Order: sequence, then structure tokens, then C-alpha cells
Amino acid sequence: MSLISPLSINQPADLIGVDPNSGKNPVDEWLHQSAFLLDSMSDAVFSTDLDFVIKSWNKGAEEIYGLTADQVVGRGADEVLCHEFLAEDRGTVWDKLRSTGKWKGEVKLTTDSGKRLFLEINSSSIMDQSGSTIGYVSICRDITEMHGVKEALLSERQRFSDLIQNVPGVVYQWEENFDGTYGFTYISPKLEEYFGTTPEEVFANGSLIHPEDRQRFRDSIEEANRTENPWNFEGRLLYPDGSIKWWRGSSILSMKTEKGRIYNGIIFDITGQKDMERMLMEEEAQKKSDLIKAIMEAQEKERREISSELHDNVNQILTTCKLLLEIARNNPSDPQFIDGCYNNIQMVIQEIRNISHSLTPHTLKDLGLVPAIRDLVERINQSGKLAIRLFADPDIRENSLSPDIMLALFRIIQEKISNVLKHARASELRIGISLRDNMVKLHLSDNGQGFDEKAVKKGLGLNNIHHRVEYYKGTLQIVTAPGRGCELTIELPCGL
Repeated sequence: MSLISPLSINQPADLIGVDPNSGKNPVDEWLHQSAFLLDSMSDAVFSTDLDFVIKSWNKGAEEIYGLTADQVVGRGADEVLCHEFLAEDRGTVWDKLRSTGKWKGEVKLTTDSGKRLFLEINSSSIMDQSGSTIGYVSICRDITEMHGVKEALLSERQRFSDLIQNVPGVVYQWEENFDGTYGFTYISPKLEEYFGTTPEEVFANGSLIHPEDRQRFRDSIEEANRTENPWNFEGRLLYPDGSIKWWRGSSILSMKTEKGRIYNGIIFDITGQKDMERMLMEEEAQKKSDLIKAIMEAQEKERREISSELHDNVNQILTTCKLLLEIARNNPSDPQFIDGCYNNIQMVIQEIRNISHSLTPHTLKDLGLVPAIRDLVERINQSGKLAIRLFADPDIRENSLSPDIMLALFRIIQEKISNVLKHARASELRIGISLRDNMVKLHLSDNGQGFDEKAVKKGLGLNNIHHRVEYYKGTLQIVTAPGRGCELTIELPCGL
């Protein structure tokens, strides 16, 4: 079947008619040659009249559509060509072809065998010698493979876009040119969400990097350029309103070009992290202040107690000694006054020994932690004010505990005993001490009246215990309730 009708595109006038000398129709011969050339093309080529009735159909069309020329010539294109137009509908395409004389686009085709093809169609009008449109010719190219590649690229681009959107940071590309110029070549839209500015504003307004950080920023980049190692940086962004945001950037060298280097990287907003670090530093400073305050208050408390002991006990005994000596001086023959003075001096010596022991427990240094605790327990038990039971792990080796930890444990026990005697109204106190996994565990529990931990503000004694544990990076757990006693569980590292 010939493709071109006798009135064809730009057909030469001298080919119209019959050569009287040869008896051959030049038009038929030219059309025959044209049809042969068209049949050798792999693309589908077909023509229609103005009503889109198919007039010609080449072998390429037979291969692509699976229909012969005898099956389609004379039938309407809308009946034969089951195209699914990808961008426009069929009516719009035909209207455009009638009005402009050309149309180019892509269609999807499902053949009778079920094969799905994508075609690129380029249609144009066929005119006679007078310039009137008499039909249309279409060239259809199979772009199924290319369309698959395009779809794969689009899918990959979509996956990459989704990845960028879901990354908790701003993905970017940075260019460092050999001529000294540099800047962003791409910034993901996340920039506005995290930093309140658009990629266009970054490009237009220049760097938002804090002036105090700019030199350090450039130095870090130059170092990365020199060594070609991964780049990392933390700094601040200064906004026109004076507000500041902290950011962290990192990148790796992606490629080298004739112009310079391309880096791919990511930027994170670390303002919240920096605020948290600042809050923690302020909290740590406050804790240190509280600890110093607690130490000073404890020292003042000890001084007051020592002063009270010296005034109420030692001073009174020495005053009595003075009176006895004055009487003895006036009555040298009566030895009872000298004996009374002697006994009082013995009492003073014992009182001073007790005060000294409470300040510096020599048994702790000389005998070790457990014997020192046992000595303390025995003295309290002898007073009859409180019954204390000590449970010590026999595996505790004194050389496994640092002197500071032993002193901290001893002071905590002293503080607990003092609290129980003053506030708990308890009759019994249990002390347990054990050693495991390079940690020493101290368990203190009484059967006193207890308290509501949330409702009652911590007193000086409990605060001292808390600060000691915190200072040595230990843990403290308090279990108490009104009428149910108080239980402390403390863990400290064996050494510092």
C-alpha cells in the first residue's frame, strides 16, 4: 500500500501528469520509490484524509501495531488506533492538528497480544499544490525502552526527593571553585522549616554565618580542600532581627571538575541541643553552688555543735574543777576536793576525746571502714537511745575502697543516725553494706514515723547525704511514707 496520496506534501509540479514520450506517469513512479523508502523504515508511518480515515500504512506500522495495511486502510483512525494519549485527549489532539497543521506528543498503546508500548507521534498536514490541506501524515516511534528509562529516572528522582524530605536535616551541595568563588549550588526545601529562610534568600542575601564564626568557617573549608578529608563544623547563624541559631554541618568531597570541587553534605539545627547544654551547665553550676552551700552549712553546724559541747559540757566541768581547786586551796587538809577535781578532769578528757572522734574518726584510718562503723554502732547502742543492727559483707576488703569513699560512707551513716535520733522517733536502725561489681552498696532503714517525700522539703541532713552521693557520682534512692519509716539505698564507686 502506497503511503503518499497523488496530492502529496510539496509535490513538484513537473511530476504531475503523464510523460507523452515515455507513456509513464512520473507521479506513480515517484510515489512507488517513496513507498519503498518508507517501508524500509522501522518507524510506523501512516496517512489519513481530513476525516482521519487511514489512507496508507507502511511495514513499520504493521510491525508496531500488529495489523496489516489491508486490515486498516479505509477505516477510521479512532477505530484502529487505540491510543491512550498521555497529556491530552484525542479530540483536543485532532483540533490542534486541524488548526495548526501539526502535533507532537506521546501515547500508550496496548496491542491485541497484550503488549504495552509507548510511542512518540509526530503528525503534520498534507497539502496539495494550491496549499490546501488534504490529509495528515504521522510518524510513530517506539520509545518504550526510553520511556522505561525515563520512568526509572523519575522514580529514582522521586525516591531521592522523598529521602531528602524525610532526612532530619538540610541536604545541600556546595561548590568550591579554583578562582576563589564558592557557594551553594543546591539546598533542600527543609532549609525553611529548620532555619526560617528559603534557598532563594540564601543565594540572594549571602551568608547568614555569624561574623565571629566566618573566619573559622573558611579555615575549616580550606583545611578540607587541602586534605580532602570529610568536613565538619559547628557555628551560629545571625538573623537580621538579631536572633541566633546554632547549626552543625558536615560534607564529603563528591567530585572534582574543571572549575573546582563539589561537596555533598547535610546541615542540622542544633539550637535545641545547645540550649539544653547551656541549661545543663547552668544546672551543674547551681548544683555546685548548692553543694558549696551545703558544705558551709554543715561546717557551721559542726562548729555550733562543737561550741555547744564545749560550752555545755567541757566548760561546765572545768568550771566545777576551778571551784573545787579554790575550795581545796582553802582546805588543804581535806583530800575530797582534790579527788573531785581529778574525776572532773577525767570527764573533760573523755568529752574532748568524743568530740575529736566525731570530727576525725581515727578508727576509720587505723582499722578500716567496717570496724569504724561497728565502733560507732556500739557507742550508740550503749547510750540506749537507739538499737542499731549492722550487716556487713565479709568479702569487703578495706584496700578495695578509696579513703575518700570510706569517709563519705562513714559521714552518711553518721548523718542518718543523727536524723533518726532527732526526727524519726524510731527504735531501730538497720545498716547493711556490701560490695559488688566495683560498687559499694549502703542500705539504711529505720522503723520511724517516715514522711511524705513530695510534701516535705529536704532538711540539711538529707541534703548533705544527697550532695555527697552526687559529688562522688553515685546513686541515691529514698523509699518512705508517713508511718512506714525511711529507707535509703546508696551506691558509690569503690575508687575515684
